[in-house]
Amino acid sequence: MLQQRGGPSYAIPVGRRDARAPSPARTTDLPAFFEDLNLLSAKFKSKRFTNGRALSGAHTAKPVVHYLGTEYTMKPTLILVIRD
Repeated sequence: MLQQRGGPSYAIPVGRRDARAPSPARTTDLPAFFEDLNLLSAKFKSKRFTNGRALSGAHTAKPVVHYLGTEYTMKPTLILVIRD
């Protein structure tokens, strides 16, 4: 909007700052949702990460969804408790 009114403009680079090109070789050791805490810790330490909780937390929903499958056998009252 500022530029439309005759004001200054400048380019701002967007995207990730850790690489200029993708590296498929670096994706081979990403943590899987089924890995135990010792293996997750080892993977994070090898990357010099000090806090793996936020990174591994994104994987917790997948095993739950996988476990439920298409057959819903959960008690309806339990669903009400989980929602709260």
